[in-house]
Amino acid sequence: MAQRAEVARLYAIGVSVPDICARFNITKNTVIRLRKQAGVPQRERGLNEAQGDEAEAMYISGKSLLTIAKHFGTGVGAVRGCLLRRGVRMRRRNGA
Repeated sequence: MAQRAEVARLYAIGVSVPDICARFNITKNTVIRLRKQAGVPQRERGLNEAQGDEAEAMYISGKSLLTIAKHFGTGVGAVRGCLLRRGVRMRRRNGA
């Protein structure tokens, strides 16, 4: 039961589905099923142009990928991908 809650929690905070699958040795379908059972909504896919502009400004001002993802109700991977496509240089994980 604790594993089920952890899968849902990780999904909710933006950890990628492949990362969750690898961590728990489960399939994508299992992650989806556990997310639904926990009542965690599906993440939006990507950001539109205006959101991308705002996300870029937020990131450049020092906001974390997770903070930006939560702001837009999407995953960290979607924000990171959007910023990379725009040519934004990613900071190191320690904020450097």
